[in-house]
Amino acid sequence: ITRPETAIAFRQALENLERCWREEEQAFIDFAVRRRWLGLERHLTSEQLRLLIRISDTSGPAAANEIMPKIFRPETVESMVTGWSTIPYLQARSQIVTDAAAGYRSGMYSLLIPALLPLAEGLAYETVGRGRQKFDAVQRAARARKKLVSADDKAWFDAIMKFLDDVYSWVDFGQAPPAGSFHRGHILHGQSPDYATAENAVRAFLLLDTVAEFWRQFNKESAALGIGEAVSVTQADAGRGSTS
Repeated sequence: ITRPETAIAFRQALENLERCWREEEQAFIDFAVRRRWLGLERHLTSEQLRLLIRISDTSGPAAANEIMPKIFRPETVESMVTGWSTIPYLQARSQIVTDAAAGYRSGMYSLLIPALLPLAEGLAYETVGRGRQKFDAVQRAARARKKLVSADDKAWFDAIMKFLDDVYSWVDFGQAPPAGSFHRGHILHGQSPDYATAENAVRAFLLLDTVAEFWRQFNKESAALGIGEAVSVTQADAGRGSTS
């Protein structure tokens, strides 16, 4: 590239391409926040995310949500569960996660969702240290992890926190929950009569898989930086109670 006008055109094309990538990523993040999903960036291709956004725009959010279990087929979920086998906490509870995967294949969503939710909290509690309470452990693990990610991942972590703040928010049990709500309190305390959908089953697996990814990253950094330094970051955050 020797001619100035060629160099300018090439630079402009690169800038346009980078802007398109940023806009597309923001569209993916907005979709995840609006449709209440997390962890999609680790499991779906850009083509699949574009398809979901297109379906949501043309046929509505319910149609996009209904597609998700078709993307997360039983074999995909079983592969996800197999990836948890290196985590001691989940190894010790392998029967639960194996039964959950089998339940997903057979459509037993009412059983697998309340079985997986406590595991997400228990693994997060193990990851960030022994705090004063367990129900906010997933949020504490996410906040601790966000401090260590690159600037490029901050937007995705903001989306994760919005999802978690909704799932673990305080609720008034005197009020009826929204239809099909994926909310920890509504489900585990028997307030939601219609949580048992294929979409919410996928959310439960993605929630636990997200916490598993937190554990992997903290474990990797503990080995690279020295256990004391890495653990001090998580335990310092664990000592702060949640305000959610």
